[in-house]
Amino acid sequence: MLITYAIGKGPIALVSALGGARPIFVFSMTALAARFAPGLIYEKFTKADMALKLVSTLMIVAAVVIISVV
Repeated sequence: MLITYAIGKGPIALVSALGGARPIFVFSMTALAARFAPGLIYEKFTKADMALKLVSTLMIVAAVVIISVV
């Protein structure tokens, strides 16, 4: 619903680019919640898991950027 509002108020390219950055926000909010409120979310966060999740998130964002540019 807010996406429709944002598209109506601004350029579609900017709204689309911000939508492509969604995995970064999901990753950071999950990491923060697991770190500071461990009872709120149960997520395994070892250093290896964090590195894998970060690389996966960056690959998704890179794919969105490549698709948007081409």
